[in-house]
Amino acid sequence: FRKSFSARLKIDTINIDDFIRVGERDLELSYSSDNGFSFSGSLAEGYFSTETMMTDLSVDLLPVAALRVSGSADPGRLDLDIRDLKFNLGSINFTFPFPIIWFSDNGLVEGDLKLFGTLRDTHLYGNLFTHGLDMEVWWLQKVTIKLSDIHFSLIDNYHYAPRTPVLLIDKNGGPVKTVD
Repeated sequence: FRKSFSARLKIDTINIDDFIRVGERDLELSYSSDNGFSFSGSLAEGYFSTETMMTDLSVDLLPVAALRVSGSADPGRLDLDIRDLKFNLGSINFTFPFPIIWFSDNGLVEGDLKLFGTLRDTHLYGNLFTHGLDMEVWWLQKVTIKLSDIHFSLIDNYHYAPRTPVLLIDKNGGPVKTVD
């Protein structure tokens, strides 16, 4: 871009499959060839420099997702810290054409990540956790699955998690079963 511009955006409501609703958000975006992009408002706050490819940006779309990302976004040498990540697993339910898996809206994943490398060879490290979540799966239509607190570790793009006790709760009032 050679010119500068600015824009204002106001979002009244974002509905995700009539299941999760994001309330009113606003965003003011500006660009100049000297300073790059600047964001302010309740949706996002921060900057992205097109000259240095550095960024420091906070995004708030809760109850769906929120994060703060900072560092180098240069595709040839990524070095990004993703902090205060929050993602509601229930917000992806609409992506399934058939509800094979359904997450309740209490399925919040939180944590911090580190992304570095190049776009062709990225490396992801970090820790994510949940404070328990409920889910249903198509194969077990008569039960709700409750997962306790889960801690996930990402080490060079590989996911690790300890064994997690699972409760199977009968929707018709039958006995609760524990799966380990």
